[in-house]
Amino acid sequence: RSSSAGRGPPLSWEALAQYAALCLALWLIFFESPTPQLYRFYLLFLPIVWIALRSGLPGACVGLLATQLSLVVVIEFLIPSTVNTTVYQEMMLILALTGLSVGCAVMERQQAEYNLRLQQDAHARLTRLGSINELAATMAHEINQPLSAAATYTRLLAEELGETDFSIAAARQSADKANAQVHRAATVIRKLRDLIQSGRIEKTRVAIADVFQSALAVMEPELRRAGVSVVTRIEPRSATIIGDVLQIEQVLINLLRNACDAIEGAAGRAGGQAILSAICLSANDLEIVVRDSGPGFRSDQLSFPFVPFSTTKAGGLGIGLSLCRSIVERHDGRIWLENGPMGAEVHFTLTCSGADCDEEVSR
Repeated sequence: RSSSAGRGPPLSWEALAQYAALCLALWLIFFESPTPQLYRFYLLFLPIVWIALRSGLPGACVGLLATQLSLVVVIEFLIPSTVNTTVYQEMMLILALTGLSVGCAVMERQQAEYNLRLQQDAHARLTRLGSINELAATMAHEINQPLSAAATYTRLLAEELGETDFSIAAARQSADKANAQVHRAATVIRKLRDLIQSGRIEKTRVAIADVFQSALAVMEPELRRAGVSVVTRIEPRSATIIGDVLQIEQVLINLLRNACDAIEGAAGRAGGQAILSAICLSANDLEIVVRDSGPGFRSDQLSFPFVPFSTTKAGGLGIGLSLCRSIVERHDGRIWLENGPMGAEVHFTLTCSGADCDEEVSR
């Protein structure tokens, strides 16, 4: 129920003004002229409607009760007995019906507003829960790869320590790689926390070749396990982009992981190839394409490619492509899927920077 249900109008300056208007209307009806003026009875409608609009049905009831009591006192004790009481009571009945009708309408409006607030609060809670679930899935998705890579390097380190021809250099390299992936997972969590707090992303200028190299370093154990070789093509080689380096790397990692899964899942295929390419489309746009030699996308995947929590992989979260689209669009780019001669292709654009793109486009 509305919080005002069951209560009369609160005692305030407005309530005092309403009852003062009620008293003024009674005075104008009965005492302003030597004889009561029945046609002025309609002046009582003004304070009653005012009270009903501001306080709803409870206020209208209180105002009508005060009016009825005042009318009885005035007619019985303060004016001549020649007044036709029945006529005034008939007018009072019309006033009561009007005041109660307005009060009921106001109460229904207040109830509707209260129900709307409840629905909005429930929707806000559901939205927060959805955001928390999506955030949890995103965080699990993003930190899974560096932690898996760190576990792989740690296992390699343990195997190297158990070999007779133990190499300190190889062990140090595995330890450094594992340490780098743990630091990467910590950085992912920190950047997600900063994004939640401020809603902003940290954009810097970086060479796309460095981004490719970092993403391939994270994916190295998985690519080796799947027998997938990667070829990079960048035109021009010195092309740079403006964006959050870690997030752009995450897009490439997600797409490379999908390529590995697609190649591994293809029947009768042993190993395969993926191609990372980048080419300047204009002075401000760089197109990046991830191609693989897998079976390509199904028609339903091409029709609805970015539906979150939809996956065909066992144990998959189904947010990889949806997360990629969110990151690319946050960088003012766009992303789309195609089937090419080689297999599946994922294209997306980023903002590029530097004179190299100008020179490449002008050729």
